[in-house]
Amino acid sequence: MKITSVADFKAHLSSYLDGCQEDPVLITRHGKPVALVTPLSGEDDEELYRLLLAHSPKLRRLFQVADERAARGEAIEQEQFWREVEESG
Repeated sequence: MKITSVADFKAHLSSYLDGCQEDPVLITRHGKPVALVTPLSGEDDEELYRLLLAHSPKLRRLFQVADERAARGEAIEQEQFWREVEESG
């Protein structure tokens, strides 16, 4: 993994974008990590979709709420969930 500052990344953006195909690039500000540049294959739209969902605050909150409900014994089986979805139209 390559590590660089924001200023250096901005100055050499194209080079780092080319280089991230081999190794992700960790960008730092004042020595602290602020971003990670990692390659996308470009061949699979699903890859981008999964990546965006994985970093979605709303989706993470939904998972957190679901985990809390499951811990309280309020979870439902997957089959019941889909049955209710179909019934709701």
